[in-house]
Amino acid sequence: MIKNITSLSAVALVTVLISTGAFAHSGKFLSDSAGNRVLDGNGNCVLADNGIDVCAVVVAPAPTPVPVVAPEPPERIVQNVSLNGDALFDNDSAVLTDAGKVSVDPIVVGARNINDFTISLVGYADSRGNADYNQKLSERRAQSVADYMISQGIDASVIAVSGRGEANPVASNASREGRAKNRRVDASFSGEKITFK
Repeated sequence: MIKNITSLSAVALVTVLISTGAFAHSGKFLSDSAGNRVLDGNGNCVLADNGIDVCAVVVAPAPTPVPVVAPEPPERIVQNVSLNGDALFDNDSAVLTDAGKVSVDPIVVGARNINDFTISLVGYADSRGNADYNQKLSERRAQSVADYMISQGIDASVIAVSGRGEANPVASNASREGRAKNRRVDASFSGEKITFK
């Protein structure tokens, strides 16, 4: 909406503003020193009878919006480790040997470098003996590894323990060496990899 202002005092005020450089007249519209149109309180430029635009309010241009960049999701890692049966347990035992503890230590250290992690431990037995007994023995073996991890500072709530008995052998149960390899615990841990900067 265009309003005509005929008041001499308004024209005089505009003339003073233009002469001091606060506003510049370029063509049809009055603009500020940055080249932006000067607007009145209603958002309109007002044209005076003498052809000079009179605007009461300077409206700054809207700031350029800053693009929002979503952070990349943390890298998820999954690692599977089969802990050697030779080092972990003696025959018909669920007691973790000293050499077995040394085998578990890298998993404990690795878990400390991961955020929001979980560990799954699955115990196994060789095929000698009763299948029900081997199932329970495999569960006790997995629990033995879990107990050691907990003693090293891993939270018990992130560890899941299970046993598979004599299932899934990794070597032949016909030899002593093969049976030792089948007395094992498989560990799988996953979580968000920590990025050090």
